[in-house]
Amino acid sequence: MAAGRMGEAATRVLSEVYGTAQRSQLLKAALHYAEQGWPVFPCEPGGKRPLIKDWPNRASTDPHKIHLWWNHWPNANIAIPTGKRSGLLVLDVDHPPSLDDLEDERGELPKTRTHSTGNGGIHLIFVYPAGDQISNSAGKLGPGLDVRGQGGYIVVPPSRTTRPYEHLDEADIADAPAWFLEGLREPQKPPSGTAGAPTRAPVYLERAGEVIADGTRNTTLTSIAGRLHDGTRDLEQLTANLLAIRDERCENPETYTDAEVAAIACWLQSKPPCRPGRSRGQEVEEVLEAAGRYWYDMLLPGGGRSKLRDVFRTHLGHGGRHGKLVKVWIGSEERRAVKYDASCRQLAPDAGTSPMSVSRNTKRLRELGAIRSDNAGRHEEDGGTFLIVEPAPQRYTHIKEGRNAAEPSVVEGCNTTSRPPRPDRLHTPAPRWGDHVGNAGAGALYALEAFGSQTREELARRLRYSRARDLERNHLRRLEELGLIENVDGVWGLVGAYEEATDEIRRAPYSTVRRVRRQRPSVEGLLVTEVVEVGSVASVEERDRAARESYAEESTVYRVRRLAWRRYSHEAIARKVGLSEERVREILKLADVPQPAAKKAAGEIAELERVPDAGAELVEALAAYLDRNPALRDEYPSCLAIDLWKYELVEGKPTSADVKRALAELHAVA
Repeated sequence: MAAGRMGEAATRVLSEVYGTAQRSQLLKAALHYAEQGWPVFPCEPGGKRPLIKDWPNRASTDPHKIHLWWNHWPNANIAIPTGKRSGLLVLDVDHPPSLDDLEDERGELPKTRTHSTGNGGIHLIFVYPAGDQISNSAGKLGPGLDVRGQGGYIVVPPSRTTRPYEHLDEADIADAPAWFLEGLREPQKPPSGTAGAPTRAPVYLERAGEVIADGTRNTTLTSIAGRLHDGTRDLEQLTANLLAIRDERCENPETYTDAEVAAIACWLQSKPPCRPGRSRGQEVEEVLEAAGRYWYDMLLPGGGRSKLRDVFRTHLGHGGRHGKLVKVWIGSEERRAVKYDASCRQLAPDAGTSPMSVSRNTKRLRELGAIRSDNAGRHEEDGGTFLIVEPAPQRYTHIKEGRNAAEPSVVEGCNTTSRPPRPDRLHTPAPRWGDHVGNAGAGALYALEAFGSQTREELARRLRYSRARDLERNHLRRLEELGLIENVDGVWGLVGAYEEATDEIRRAPYSTVRRVRRQRPSVEGLLVTEVVEVGSVASVEERDRAARESYAEESTVYRVRRLAWRRYSHEAIARKVGLSEERVREILKLADVPQPAAKKAAGEIAELERVPDAGAELVEALAAYLDRNPALRDEYPSCLAIDLWKYELVEGKPTSADVKRALAELHAVA
């Protein structure tokens, strides 16, 4: 499989596209593996740690992307994901006597492609069986016999760790024998004293989250490792996952050595697999995948004119993390939907916009049928409940404005060899107003990350630009100056270290100027409203952090005030919101919301007049209205009186006292 044995067709294509410059043996080998249909990705020189994030989805057979990676890391080792992506199933033999014992007991393995490994072992490579789910395992077939299946990867020749990886036998890849696969399908025996657990999908690795402070990093990383240690990862994979989280989230990752992280993984691996928190289920993934295809077809093209694209992508991400499957009726048809709780303030930072913009674009998504609200029984101080509805067939209502008016179609000539990841799993962050990338530039980055390298004409067709030169002049060249993309012989693609370049851009400060209204008293004692320009210089990360803190504080204050208006005591508010009573009093003092006072007796019983009963017509109308609108059961009587009058449910407008008596009668009946 050395570079000298590359096919003539591959050599001719590479010469035509990239010229005849001398390439490293590693680059040539990576291109050769890609030619055979095996996606590759780079690992650190002399090691096995992946150099790119989300390698299971980003491993590629695209020659341009492979050139970018190995131009950036010329000495990077080559890795191939095992399982369904490559069609490879690998037996990793670290203890040859165990292989002899296995073959003596079950029969000889067929002759197949074989590599030596960096630690002196061997890799026996078989065809991954179609229709089966075989995950990684360690020691299932015997001591020192590990399996690399779905979710795993192997390092391949001519990579090098402690010693070089080499081809021992370049025979055709054989099918694994039935007894071999049967042994892998059997559930692993749980440790003594534990009950067997059913086979389950790996816990999804989420690198995004709060910054892990130095003083809590061991505790936090151990907690994360516990969730990831679900029986589907071996020690090597668990360690790689934890190292990726360390690099992404730890406050000072350079002071947190690989050995310390590996020690956590090793300790967890010696324990029984942890039970996953909650399985989102295959059906949830199917609904979100279908909604993601709608995003690529209808919202990605021309999305730079509004935040509709980024708001829906944020909804997809929130639904993927916190959603559960429900069934809803659309007209006379029952469809699947993903239900989750969220507020506009929670979604705004991830969408790169304000809560008001999230609310406005979510309303537009409801009009298109992509999102529905389910606020039955919700109090006003709580967040909303949303449902992402499965499109049927594969789309919602067509958008009729701007560039989005075009029908979805396959773009001829574009790179569609690999299925694009779900939009919320793209690394490219949503742009903020006035930042370095911009809304329209982010659309180009989304397309390049999802579909691979493209010419400007292909990219213009995908984004539905009428003139490709406008796309290049207005956006692609600026992104090239920022170091996010590059042009190789007329083909535009992401740079090899794209994640690092994106993170660097997010840390770079930029200036914005916005106009705000302010009120001030004049010398004459009048209240004057003026519009002033306020400038700020900060990075995207700093603005996001400030926005999250501000929105969290606003949400807390809003909930406290609403509960106070509903006549909750300070103690009850503190318990419900999770604050101290002193903090609740401070918020209410600033808001000037009166605390409910103890009621004085209105007099002796003999002196009191009987309160008249509410009319039967009013009670009946109110009961019917609240049955249809259960979320309004705690609404003020004055507001309910207006609603009953506005919708002509009663003759004339009832007084607040009448509605209050009607509510009392309903509560007495209940």
